[in-house]
Amino acid sequence: MTPPKLKLLIVDDDPEIFDLFEVFLEPLDLEIITATTIGQAIDLLNQYPDQIAMIISDYRLETSDEDEIKVSGFDFREQIIDKHRNIPFALVSGYLNREIALRGIDLSVCSFINKPFNQDEVVKVVREKSKERVESLQEDWEMMIEFQRDSLELVEEIEAHLLALEDNPSNDELINTIMRLLHTIKGTSACLSLTKVSTFSHQYEDFFIPYKEGLKAVDTDASEIMVEALDTLKNLITSVGTKEIEHIETSVILESLAAFHSQKTNASQKNKVVETTPKKSAPQKSSPEKEQKEETVVSTRLLDDFMEQSGELTVLKGIVVKHVQSLEQQLGANETLEHLTAALEEMHSVSGSMQNKILELRKVPLRNVLKSIPRVIRDSKKATQKEVDLHISGQELRIDTKLGHALPGVLVHMIRNSVDHGLEMPDDREKIGKSRVGQLKIHCSELPDFVIIDISDDGKGIDAEAIRKKCI
Repeated sequence: MTPPKLKLLIVDDDPEIFDLFEVFLEPLDLEIITATTIGQAIDLLNQYPDQIAMIISDYRLETSDEDEIKVSGFDFREQIIDKHRNIPFALVSGYLNREIALRGIDLSVCSFINKPFNQDEVVKVVREKSKERVESLQEDWEMMIEFQRDSLELVEEIEAHLLALEDNPSNDELINTIMRLLHTIKGTSACLSLTKVSTFSHQYEDFFIPYKEGLKAVDTDASEIMVEALDTLKNLITSVGTKEIEHIETSVILESLAAFHSQKTNASQKNKVVETTPKKSAPQKSSPEKEQKEETVVSTRLLDDFMEQSGELTVLKGIVVKHVQSLEQQLGANETLEHLTAALEEMHSVSGSMQNKILELRKVPLRNVLKSIPRVIRDSKKATQKEVDLHISGQELRIDTKLGHALPGVLVHMIRNSVDHGLEMPDDREKIGKSRVGQLKIHCSELPDFVIIDISDDGKGIDAEAIRKKCI
């Protein structure tokens, strides 16, 4: 999620002025956007409400044939002040009298820029008057990035719990955890005024209430709509800070969530069974990843910088060692030099240990790389109508972050191939004496210089002859 370049909106009925501002404001890290009418300017404000750092408007926006002002910069300011008061607004004018100055104060005009233009004055006004707004927008964006990162991690947790809930639908702990995670996303997004995300997560959270209160049991249909809603929430969070979020359709899935319980209730009325004793829940297993240790996200660029500085430290140590050896040759045995040599050896040991720890910090557990696999298996089972049990071992091993980013796509492709083409249909497996449920295993192990990820299944394998014919 890359922060967009902040913008400076210039409004003037003379387009030639725009080129002048482009030249004047080149030293500033702001993108110039322009409008010749109030309507165009308002469209840009609506399009980039959280990216415009400042507005500069000409005082004379539209004049009559007699050179009388028909539309002024004040008229523009009046139209936008309620919605965009927090955006600094400067007015360009060839003259300034008491009446204009007082009206400028009344409309919160931050500065008047004189004509003819002086580049130093224009740059100074923009830099000083936009500073607070720029800092505020940058802080908001940093909070948005942090929200997106943290919330996507919560979505991954929710997905793991939903998949576990399919196997253990009576586990109250799983339902409570899912609702707690959704509540966190709802609250944080509301604080950041991400209305679409907070509204969706709120209604999604409410969907779980009947299950939490024991009024309903999670069935296949419920699991399906839960996962579908989570995918939508993930898309919303991924699109935070972009225009794409406005085009993500949520009404259909929200209507489905709202109608689901009533539809189920009406259907059950036809075959209602009255229970005279409370329903007992099945023994509850602990939620997945409950014991997972807390982890901190560290920039790989920062770790690379540390590693580079550590290498420089090693080079400097080598230089000092050479000088000490030279002094030993000149002075002979010397107690001070012996202490210095011992200190250098200790520094070498500490430096080596630090480099090893930096290398370890660059690693991520394979658990993080493989966390999407259960969902891939679930979707593949549904698409192929096959039955599959997944077994993963060795996921506590750690690999370099860059490799961790590259592996998921490859693994997903191989696992889909295994389910789609390797494992047989349940009836076919039964005919040849196999269990209806196929077994897919992912075993992770390591050698001194390698990490091995072995993917195997108990299917018929891929037909080599069919592949050969396909290639030919």
